[in-house]
Amino acid sequence: VLSVDEVRRILGALTNIKHRALLSTIYATGARLNEAVHLQVSDIDGERMLVHIRCGKGGKPRMLPMSPALRELLRD
Repeated sequence: VLSVDEVRRILGALTNIKHRALLSTIYATGARLNEAVHLQVSDIDGERMLVHIRCGKGGKPRMLPMSPALRELLRD
């Protein structure tokens, strides 16, 4: 398990915005790698601060909360 400081250093070292957004989404929402890779822009609900996972484990959809910082990163 990584500490908060270790996660900040890892995310801070990433120069590619797409890589940072993907890892931040996985860390902030608890999504699985496969779920995060298959996210589409339409799955992000910025108004309600939710991320919609369409085909999660077992084929079940679920909604995950999103932080304001993650929303801003995804908008960038």
